[in-house]
Amino acid sequence: MAVEQLPLNDFKLFNETLVSGSNVQIYEVPETITGVVLACQITNTSSDFQTVDVLIERGPSGSQVVSGDLQEEDSFPLIIEGQIPPKDVFNPLVGRLILEQTDKFLIKGSSDDIKVSFSVLETDTSDPVEN
Repeated sequence: MAVEQLPLNDFKLFNETLVSGSNVQIYEVPETITGVVLACQITNTSSDFQTVDVLIERGPSGSQVVSGDLQEEDSFPLIIEGQIPPKDVFNPLVGRLILEQTDKFLIKGSSDDIKVSFSVLETDTSDPVEN
């Protein structure tokens, strides 16, 4: 009885430009995956100070979600009005962050002049398929 090998780890990089005043979903963890956020660099390309809010939303796999509707306690702000100096970079994480399947990582910026580079290690948590 052979077991088919699935890719266990997959490194991914996402680049996004924020939309002023809107929550922009940077990343959503796929089903059967655990995501380890390795880095998040937020760049202010303008000549003025800008602010960002960084938020995690628990997906339907989270224990507090009922019928797929997001409850207030399922949103967790990591940064509120974090300031980014002109032409500078802000890193909202001081280490690694674990996200479970269907969790979302969102950022809201005060300007369209904010760019995000986000790297994650995805680990497959599904059972191997038997042949």
